[in-house]
Amino acid sequence: LLLFVKTDGCVFCTKMERETYSNESVARQVTGTFVASSVNGRSIPELVRKLNIRIYPTTVIIGPDAQVLDSIPGYVPAATLQSRLEIAAQKSSTVSR
Repeated sequence: LLLFVKTDGCVFCTKMERETYSNESVARQVTGTFVASSVNGRSIPELVRKLNIRIYPTTVIIGPDAQVLDSIPGYVPAATLQSRLEIAAQKSSTVSR
């Protein structure tokens, strides 16, 4: 599961949606490997606390065993996100074996 946690009016959240998640390679990687969801952090305060989210946006990758594989705070460019997604996917395939 890839969870993109954002808030309304967050400049870097919008920038990440427009520049990072709309990148063709990132979009292909996300849709091919993960179940993706985008949520407003203010609407899920208990989950935000549980995941220790302190800034927006934060991208959280959760494995099949419900463990957090990676938490990526703040805006990151497409190349950085792709690297982190690849590492998380490798961890996930190791966990699910």
